[in-house]
Parts: sequence; structure tokens; C-alpha cells
Amino acid sequence: MKIGIKLEKSGVDGFVSLRYSIAKSNFPMTSKTSQPNFNISYFGSCSFSVPILEDISIHQGQLLGDIAKKQFTKLSSKHKEFLNIEPEFWNELKKDSNVWSHKVLQKPINLQVVVTKSASTNRGKAFTNPIQEYCERKAISWLSPNNLKDEFAIVKKFLKNTDIAIVASYGQIIPSIALALSKYGYLNWHPSKLPEYRGPSPVQAAISNGDKVTALSWIALVPQMDAGDIYFQDEVRIDKDDTFSDIIKKMALLGSQTWAMIAAIKVLEEQNSQEDSLLTTFAPRRQDFEKATITSKINKDKKFLDPEKFDAHTIYNHYRAFIEFPGSWLKIKYFGGYIKIIQILGVFDEEQFKNICKESISLNHIKDLFIIKNKTQRLFIKCKHGYLELSKICTPEGKGLNISGYNFNDDAN
Repeated sequence: MKIGIKLEKSGVDGFVSLRYSIAKSNFPMTSKTSQPNFNISYFGSCSFSVPILEDISIHQGQLLGDIAKKQFTKLSSKHKEFLNIEPEFWNELKKDSNVWSHKVLQKPINLQVVVTKSASTNRGKAFTNPIQEYCERKAISWLSPNNLKDEFAIVKKFLKNTDIAIVASYGQIIPSIALALSKYGYLNWHPSKLPEYRGPSPVQAAISNGDKVTALSWIALVPQMDAGDIYFQDEVRIDKDDTFSDIIKKMALLGSQTWAMIAAIKVLEEQNSQEDSLLTTFAPRRQDFEKATITSKINKDKKFLDPEKFDAHTIYNHYRAFIEFPGSWLKIKYFGGYIKIIQILGVFDEEQFKNICKESISLNHIKDLFIIKNKTQRLFIKCKHGYLELSKICTPEGKGLNISGYNFNDDAN
């Protein structure tokens, strides 16, 4: 367990120890002003969830309703009609600009963070969690429990006075006892068009399956994995060359542009259930459990592919989906093992490949490689159906190769 608590009236730089924090601090969620804060606890661990945290951080001290109104106005200017945005109440909100002025939203936001793993090591090198790094740089209070359930007493004290919790790729299951610690519950940022692709690898699943459209879903966090009611869902296009890195950045950006809206609606919905007011249109949409699909945890075994058994488009989609981890490795006879794909230039069908060959200066077929020379040297791999053009690879021995300058030997291996 690690913790960082900001010392607002101290000359001490940095962060205090866990023991000192518990004994001397009331934790930052306790307001020191006459106006109560709207206290947000942010749960995250990955670099791609930093943009959401960053946007919450820069709005600290501003009223939740004002931030939500700005986000909604920007979203409305982007979409003349919310054709691809669910649930339907988002269209109705265009008619009521005063909704963001509700008294329950007129509180300045305050932020603290829960981090999955504060640090890790890889091959002897220490790596700090990017969420923790941001918190330390911006003097935001953070907590890093090894296990939320096992260290619940500390977690409970840290989350005291939380109004709403926002979760974005936290990496741990949040136990039911912790779900009860937030006044208005938990919101979960999930990068898929739920109920499709619940689980740990939704973006990779969408890309590897060749989907052209996915979505960002903001849902209520419930004990069952990614099964909560949907408060917001906006489609995100997957272009033919988009990789995991491209799509996750789009998702993070959209998350950073919508978190306050969703938090405000969650609060208004809860307020409505308590007061029985007129805010009846803010009910989230329940997921259709019969349409739910589950993704699996990514393991290294997924990286090995045999071009003789997979078509070119399938391999290209795999490369786009798993470009960050674990990568795509092709079984190539010429190199006597599996090569790692660093860069693919294109996918070609039989007719397209024949036309390329006709226009080439020379064509050399070595084992399972096709070496074509025009102005530069090009490498093509024949797959079960179609061809892949590779420009950069890593050999089984770990040597990086730039295809255009490599001397392919007919007698190799």
C-alpha cells in the first residue's frame, strides 16, 4: 500500500508516508470552505486513461454543472442530431439548457486518485505508473492499494466523502463493499459498444474482428463485469488502417470531453429517485444480456501466426489490434522461425499482386518470400488468401531489419 497526500499548509515538498497520513490528515476530501466540494475519486492505471484524469484535474475548483454544460454545448455543436448517441434522453437535453444549473450540481469539484500499481519492474528497470506520475507532478492525493478488499480499512478512510467515483481501465475488480463508499455510485469508462465486447480487451477484439465501428460507453459500475446500465454511448469509427493505439486515443479523448456530463446526469438521476422531481428522462439504458459477448485476457500465445493458415486481412487485423502487446509474429521458412512484424505497408489480393509483379524490374521468389524491385526493394508474404507487404521486421534472433536495404540470400537457411 502506498499513499500520497498533499500538504496544503506545509513547507514540506512531496508526499508523506502512509502512517503519517493516517495519523495527521483528514484526507483531502474534507472541505475547508463554507461551500461543500463535489468530491471525485478517480480510479486508473494505464497511460491511455491519463487524458481523462488530466481534464478532471485542470477543472478542479470549477462547478460541476458549469463543466458539464460546456461539454454538452461542445458535443451539441459537433453533432446536429445525436443519431448515434444513446440513450435517447441526450436529444431531449437540447431543449432544457437549465438542467445543468440544478442546485446539486453547483459545487466545485475536488479530486483524488486510486492507482492500481504505483510501480513495477521489467528486466531490472523500474517503471512508475503514469497515473501516479501525473499525480505527483500535479500534487494530487493518490492511494495505491495492492488489493482493495484486503486493505479495505485504508481504502474506506481514503474514499470518505466521495460523491462520485470515475473508473477508467483500473485493472482490478472493485469489490461490492467498495462500491458502497461513493454517494452517487461509480461510473465506468468502457471502450466498446456494450453489450458487445465486455471484459479486458474490447478494442483489440473489435479491430481483430474487422469491425468498422465501435463505441465509447459510460456505464454504472456493478459487481458483474461491464454489465451496468448505459448512461452514454457514442460511436467511434475504426478506419481500415487504425491500430489499437489510434482507437484507444480516440476513446480517451472522447472520455475527457464527456466525463462531467455523465457525472452530472448520474447525480441528477440519483437526485430524482430521492426527490421524485421532474427529471424522469434521465434513466439509463439497460444492457441486453442476450447480446453480450465477452473478451478474454490477452496472453503471449496470441502472437504466433502461420501465413499458410490465415488470410492476409486476418493477419493485418491482428497486427493492428495487438501492435502494443503481444505483437504479431509470422512463421517464415526463409528465416527459420517466427519474425515479428514491425510495419505492414499493405494487403493485396491475387490480381493486385500480379499487377505489381508486371510493373516490377525484377522478381525473386525465395522459399516463402517474394522480393520485388522497382525503385526500391519490396517484400511480400503469400498468405492462405492474399499477400502482405512488410517494410520492417525483427528476425528470430532479435535483429531489426529494414526491407529496402536488406540483402536477401538465395542460400539462406
